[in-house]
Amino acid sequence: MISFLREMKLSKKVVLVGPQEVGKSTLRKWIFEGESVIKLLENPLEATFGVENYSYNLLLNNIGVFDLAGQENDRWFEENVDIFNESDLILNVLDARFAPKILSDKIDLALKVEKQQAPKSLLFFLIHKIDLIDSKQIEKIKKALKDKNVEIFYTSIKLEYLHSTIECFIEIFKKSGFEWGSKIDFDLVKLNTQLFHFLLEKKVMSLKKLEKHLDIDKSTLESLINPYAEAELLNKQKVEEETLVYLLEKGEIFYKKILKTFEVDSKTQTALITDEDSIASYLYGLIISDMHGKTLISIETEPDSLYKALNAADNDQFDIELIGMFLNALQKFSQEINVQNLSSFRVQGANLKISSISKRNLTLTLFTSPKMDAGDLKEEFDNLFNLFLSKYEDFLPAFHKTGNVSPFIDWIPEAEGILKKIIIKYKETKGNAKIFDVEKAKNMYAFLNKVDEKKFKLEKQLQFRNLKVKLLETIISEDGSKFMEMESEITEYLTE
Repeated sequence: MISFLREMKLSKKVVLVGPQEVGKSTLRKWIFEGESVIKLLENPLEATFGVENYSYNLLLNNIGVFDLAGQENDRWFEENVDIFNESDLILNVLDARFAPKILSDKIDLALKVEKQQAPKSLLFFLIHKIDLIDSKQIEKIKKALKDKNVEIFYTSIKLEYLHSTIECFIEIFKKSGFEWGSKIDFDLVKLNTQLFHFLLEKKVMSLKKLEKHLDIDKSTLESLINPYAEAELLNKQKVEEETLVYLLEKGEIFYKKILKTFEVDSKTQTALITDEDSIASYLYGLIISDMHGKTLISIETEPDSLYKALNAADNDQFDIELIGMFLNALQKFSQEINVQNLSSFRVQGANLKISSISKRNLTLTLFTSPKMDAGDLKEEFDNLFNLFLSKYEDFLPAFHKTGNVSPFIDWIPEAEGILKKIIIKYKETKGNAKIFDVEKAKNMYAFLNKVDEKKFKLEKQLQFRNLKVKLLETIISEDGSKFMEMESEITEYLTE
């Protein structure tokens, strides 16, 4: 299984699991392959045997889908539990006709095994084929499952339920990071700054007092503290019955040079760039850092544009070289508390968006103004990152050993030129784009799924299915420009 992931160079592992004949493979073919729901309903798929592996590309994510045989369902939760290892997303599909008690027991077992085998995976449950039960039975099931600590969706691919089922999958994909990074609430950033602020003020605090001051539970606090303890910025020490936490000298410097900057109330910040048409009014700059938060290179689109964006507090001790360490800790914390389980994330304040994507133990982080959505340019920035990796991959081992960044400096002029072209293109595209009507796009997707593709020749059927998958990508990423490009082609199918 792991060798399959490595061979295919998959960025995400998705597992579909559930008893036989609940509709797992049907959902897979509908969502990932654009298969006609009419055809799937008329011609049920043959049973899956063992594990069937599929590779799909969705929003530049190379996704490995593991479709587990339903008739072997007990096996996956007993002797072959390692099938869930390293999963990013596990979709548990259960038949709505099961008795509420059976559904409850199956959810409890799945949660126990999956959380143990894949603690960082996102878990969702689909109570599927709700078209086969009445509304009273649905309410009965909801009542029986209301205390389950997991998200549960009620789905069916029957045409009358299709729109709501589409909504369910869009929500699942967004939460699972199938767009470029789930948004991390700015309050999580503030939580990091508050931790250091309290420790600097009180010198030493117990875990219990920190829980109370930060208003978070013990598990969340441990997840917040651990990345900073690993980086030797703070220390935990057991004294009698209590665990005490205190900043190390390196941590005090880190607070003064980095975290203090993020204490500024994002709602009261003033504009950072006054020239609304400049490149820096969209993109302040970028930083590439390693897995330990060490900065390889930082690039500003205008002199001091990135420094000003990150140092809105006008902190005279601010050190931009340490920002990578903070982002590294923030990403680890957000993953630990299951804000998302991604190789990328986004944070947004009033005048700053932080968008980050990781590969090969490096992270490229973009710092943009709120009026720019870096997700619209994911492919362009992904190409830029790949260009850097292709040019400097051989220099990385030496950097990890010595910290020498001089080889990367030569790339700055080339990168600045590429960034300028990207933003100019973005400005032109956005200037001509209308506001994305996501509801219109969802309705179009639902209507496309009602089109009987049997009237098309085979080649056109394949084009039609690909169009549906691309439209779903557009809805997930809320990419108005891509939708505009596709709208006329979609309309042709709807009017045929």
